Amino acid sequence: YERVVNLAVRSADQSRVGTYKLTVRRPACPVERRFFDGDTGACTDICNEGFFGNPSTGRCSQCVEDKCAVCVDGLRCTACLDGLQLQSGRCANKDDLGFRSIGEVEASAMNFGQKHLAMFAGISSVVVACLLLVQCSRRRTRRSPSHRLLDEFDDEDASAYDDESYRG
Repeated sequence: YERVVNLAVRSADQSRVGTYKLTVRRPACPVERRFFDGDTGACTDICNEGFFGNPSTGRCSQCVEDKCAVCVDGLRCTACLDGLQLQSGRCANKDDLGFRSIGEVEASAMNFGQKHLAMFAGISSVVVACLLLVQCSRRRTRRSPSHRLLDEFDDEDASAYDDESYRG
């Protein structure tokens, strides 16, 4: 494997610039340890955490997702660093992605149900109170004409009822 490195060197007073082209070669890794790890300077069959074996370069290359522990082809993360959660190929803190524990979800659902039950009970109480008010007002409406008759009844008309047949 070979790499070309271009190097520019400037003098301290910035008056001169020199460019150098270096070709760096290393022997190929054996088949059983086919990836070169630049951190250790050795060939390996398994790359370090956050790196993947890149067959096109024969090196351990860094995963694109910086919080990824294991990735495939550098793009697809399959495991996250400790303390992180994998979601759709990305790694993040549980709170960052809206993850909640099963216990938190259950508690939330129970709380949701209790709130709706309390709201239903409150609405039911209001409906019952309204129905009672409507019933009471209907009864008052029915009584009103008879009360009006008694109120308008004057003493002159009472003489008609002095007869013994009307007394009990």
